[in-house]
Amino acid sequence: MLRRLVCLFLVMLLASLPAAATSFIIDAGHGSPDGGSVGYAGTEEKDLNLALAKSIRSWCRFLGVSYRMTREGDEAIYSPSSETIHEKKVSDLQNRLKLAEETEDALFLSIHMNASPAKSAHGLEVFYAPSEASDKLAETLTAVFLDSIHEERVKDAKAAPKSVYLMKHLSCPAVILEYGFISNPNEEQLLLKEEYQWRLAYLTVCGTLSYIDHKG
Repeated sequence: MLRRLVCLFLVMLLASLPAAATSFIIDAGHGSPDGGSVGYAGTEEKDLNLALAKSIRSWCRFLGVSYRMTREGDEAIYSPSSETIHEKKVSDLQNRLKLAEETEDALFLSIHMNASPAKSAHGLEVFYAPSEASDKLAETLTAVFLDSIHEERVKDAKAAPKSVYLMKHLSCPAVILEYGFISNPNEEQLLLKEEYQWRLAYLTVCGTLSYIDHKG
């Protein structure tokens, strides 16, 4: 309990600094018609992504941190003219990129869940866009997760694959947070717990504010 109170005080202190004027782009990955990965028990990734994004939003509101959500409902943010699923996916990504690029002093947090054919695969992992700032953000977030979550459930930060559209095109610091494997029965149930979602969101905001403080 004392550790949590100390960390909360740290977050509140960081949030009061001028550097925290940076706007968090809270990107809940996927969205209908693209549900993303499907968990062992049938959980759709898009739903977990949105739940976690909303928890991050709540922490931002509490701490007075500027933020923008890429989506707040089930639907992806494709343009009305999109008809096929492919067109909707392409339009959705382009609109997320546009939102971030139009936001002054933005920082992009893309929220996702992982999946693997191997049910034993597990762990949280942060991927970063090809920039020094993104690399540093990923390292800072990973350090915060390692300090507060069992180290067996946290992997080293890695560069995002070159095929990932948003990480390839965003000019602001950007990371993909893969919070766990919903294909792992135990990890899926853990990720579905509201208390754990709030903890992950809290640590995400804490780590991001720490990055902002040190870069400023």
